[in-house]
Amino acid sequence: MSVASALICCLAYGAGGVITVPVPPSMTNGTVTPDGAHAGLSLDAGVCGSAVGGDGGEAGTRHTGGEGTAVAETGYWAGAAGAVLFVLVFLVDGGTRPGYSPIRHPVSALALGRRGWIQSANFVVTGMAVTAGAITMATSGQAVLLGAAVAVFGLGLVASGIFRMDPMRGYPPGTPEKDPAVFSARHRMHDLAGAVVFLALPAAAAVAAFMLPGLAWRLGSGLLAVGLLIGFGLFGTAWEEDSPRTGALQRALIVPGWLWLAGVFVQYARA
Repeated sequence: MSVASALICCLAYGAGGVITVPVPPSMTNGTVTPDGAHAGLSLDAGVCGSAVGGDGGEAGTRHTGGEGTAVAETGYWAGAAGAVLFVLVFLVDGGTRPGYSPIRHPVSALALGRRGWIQSANFVVTGMAVTAGAITMATSGQAVLLGAAVAVFGLGLVASGIFRMDPMRGYPPGTPEKDPAVFSARHRMHDLAGAVVFLALPAAAAVAAFMLPGLAWRLGSGLLAVGLLIGFGLFGTAWEEDSPRTGALQRALIVPGWLWLAGVFVQYARA
């Protein structure tokens, strides 16, 4: 196809129909149409689209879409990996930390002591990964509200890693069993971040109950939202009363909640 023909095709494709280009008599041996006009060249938009774009002009679109899809998948998989990583890290670290009781102590207490940097990093890295996946979710245009709720959850995790709780209740080893008489500003910020995390996740599950495809996902998300709200309330009571099973109760909520979120990210990545 010549350059001129290609340009004409582009005009036809952009017009979305058929375009007729007059042809000089010298190119048609003087052929005249019944109405007295010289013969012309009719170009169909679909044909020109195939000639210019390879398949109805969609080749360029598919290329751009492929790059966008790859970026979106990366964001979703990062969020899923972050959620799973968080669970694995605190389970392994909590189970091997001297003087730490996974049954009694909360996950946040792992950010204290000589190995505290592990859980602090776990909070921040997971929060950033989840937030990246949430931004991808929101900017896709298909789950803006869900993405916003998950982003708040992720940012709450980041804040939890930046602001550590105060040593108390026997951890790190040598710390008094009782709570401090006055909590530090850092501890109060950690409590605020924790409240954001524990409210944003059930909110996200509630939103997902109306947005995710499939009855199983919707029903499961709805039940999880209710369970998390009830469970986090029970955890708050256990924490205030210094229950010996506070840590176990918190883990019973975190594990299914975080893994549900990882599953949601995988669902969107495979869509």
